[in-house]
Amino acid sequence: MRKTYVFVFGFLIVNLLLSQAYLHIMKSSQLLHSDEIMKSLSSDIDYLVMGTSHSLAVQTTIFPNSSNVASYGEGIHNTYYKLNYIINELSVKPSKVILSCDLGMLKHSDIDHQNYQFYWNRYENHAELLHFAEHPTEFIINRITDYLFPYKNGEIEVFDYFFAKKTTVKNAALRNQNEIKKLSVEEKKVLDSACQNQQISELGQYYFEQIIELCRLHDIELILIRFPVTPHYYYQHSTCFDPELYYDTLTKTFIRSDDQIKLYDFHNIYDESAFADPDHLKGGKIRDNLTRLILDELEKKN
Repeated sequence: MRKTYVFVFGFLIVNLLLSQAYLHIMKSSQLLHSDEIMKSLSSDIDYLVMGTSHSLAVQTTIFPNSSNVASYGEGIHNTYYKLNYIINELSVKPSKVILSCDLGMLKHSDIDHQNYQFYWNRYENHAELLHFAEHPTEFIINRITDYLFPYKNGEIEVFDYFFAKKTTVKNAALRNQNEIKKLSVEEKKVLDSACQNQQISELGQYYFEQIIELCRLHDIELILIRFPVTPHYYYQHSTCFDPELYYDTLTKTFIRSDDQIKLYDFHNIYDESAFADPDHLKGGKIRDNLTRLILDELEKKN
């Protein structure tokens, strides 16, 4: 019996040390940095920038009274739960929410095996998400084990967050505009059922509508931004479906004239020399320039 106690105690100590070591490594990631920003949010903030890493191009040093809590690999359901936490738990109600509106925003997501689950556990409603799980038992087991062992996928997540994003983007080949696959009317009809459903999934549609309703309930203006991307980014997606058809469907489905939702398109305003990879701008002056363009456009509309 004594050996059992020693083993259990030793296991708990090792698990604690591994958990702390992993969280210490990830502490410098944009993912956890967004938490620090959230803790310091002003209750009368004007602009709250959210969504995928595309939104990180918005420079809050230029935008008046703003904060940016976007993160890499953030799904639409992640964004909803984070916004819900900010409004209802932190009692922060921004006047406007700026959200990245990219080709993968509403796509199907494997929530049974979500990256960085140790982080999203603090925000998600697991009972609600369970309705979208492909394998409910796996979903439940993974959520429990990620609570107990946050480092479970640590070696993959650390490499992905700190190394893969830096190396793969440098090696990405940028394609010319004329290489984008143009779909015929018949091809669009065939691919619509197979691919469009994948891009505007049940999960994506549900949580986007939840964001819209949350903003409407709290009288928050929702601003959708198509951030700059290269033709290569479109090429990657257009083998499955027509990107412009996707945005047309998204607009007709979700953006109605009586809603406080606006969509702004900046996706093709820069040539390839402005990009660090197919869908992320270089830092410095280019991102400053984009931020000023977005701000000018928003002030013009208002």
